[in-house]
Amino acid sequence: MGWLIGPVVALLLLGVCFEILESSLTAVPRLRTRWRTDLAWWFFTPLVARPLGQVVVLLSLAPVILALRLPRGEALVQGHGPLAGLPWWMQLFGVLLLIDGIGYWMHRLHHRSVLWDTHAIHHSSEHLDWLASVRVHPFNAWMQRAPGLLVVILLGFDLRTVAAAGPILGLWGIGLHANVALRLGPLVYLIATPSFHRWHHARSGAPEGGCNFAGLFPLWDLCLGTFHLPEAEADDFGVPGEGPAESLWDQLIWPVARIRRGGSAATGDVIVSR
Repeated sequence: MGWLIGPVVALLLLGVCFEILESSLTAVPRLRTRWRTDLAWWFFTPLVARPLGQVVVLLSLAPVILALRLPRGEALVQGHGPLAGLPWWMQLFGVLLLIDGIGYWMHRLHHRSVLWDTHAIHHSSEHLDWLASVRVHPFNAWMQRAPGLLVVILLGFDLRTVAAAGPILGLWGIGLHANVALRLGPLVYLIATPSFHRWHHARSGAPEGGCNFAGLFPLWDLCLGTFHLPEAEADDFGVPGEGPAESLWDQLIWPVARIRRGGSAATGDVIVSR
């Protein structure tokens, strides 16, 4: 049962922290009713999806590393080229900036192609809070993770610094979905906040074409015209049109079932602008 300790402890610690935050800085009335599905995702992702995803990503990157004759083993881990010689904090900032920028474009792609069928799972929660952040289909996670990893490997960053960026992005991603009204004043243009990201999940009121695709640095949205943060808080969430059922299994198979029925986002019968 040792494999359960990590997810259980994290669930309890984060649950206490976000209960305090969400009860004191509530953005919209707390109407949480469908928490069982998110709880199932909470355990499924670290225990099943993430280990399998790591294998899939490594297998997909290995041919590129071999084909380009990049350093292998410890030499690859320690980095190569001029970027590997930078101080660790500069490398960390560079890795976060690059991964977030690549993630921005992959995120937009998931809203504008057949990939929406996997990404819609993440948008299916109608009661957005910190626990809803774990609704991420494995295919969605793998597709968004691999391009960023490939770029930082090709550029020669120390992979130990890349590994350190993972928990930062993961914890920040959980916090972005919290049901809190938090903007941080002028810092809202420098760092993504819950108020910023919740507008990305808005089913109504957001601009056509979607908004706020960045996960850490709103700079990407500001530069590319997708930044949207009115004074009001977003309060209407969920998938426009048909959405997946509220169960882990139904949400896992939903993208395949959609494609088999000819109802993928590519056919145009699903609104993918949000």
